[in-house]
Amino acid sequence: MVRKIIKVDVYSTEVEVIITEDIYTASGKLGYGWDEEMKYWQAGCQSLEKKVEENKWAIKYVIFFEPNPTAKTVLHECLHMAIRILCHRGFKITLDNHEPLAYLQEYLFGEVEKIVKSTHLALKK
Repeated sequence: MVRKIIKVDVYSTEVEVIITEDIYTASGKLGYGWDEEMKYWQAGCQSLEKKVEENKWAIKYVIFFEPNPTAKTVLHECLHMAIRILCHRGFKITLDNHEPLAYLQEYLFGEVEKIVKSTHLALKK
């Protein structure tokens, strides 16, 4: 199992990236639980994102991936994560105000890509 933290200081946010063979078991063992929302992912889960901690100053999320995730899967989860972070901080994402979303998604994707590469895994096409 690989566990790394991405800090998004401008939004007082941490995103823990976990790469593991068994997302369901890892979630329970790490104390993140497996709630009602997550039960739908039990069969064939390749990735999952979830808010795990929050206070008025900071928020922490976790993203689980199976080893060697596809670039599409990483991009997909990074979009969810970017929207969650921005909405939590009060951003209104509109046609006239979506640039912060694009930059944050790009940043998160790049950081996850570094983590995957540093673990000698690869993003599948």
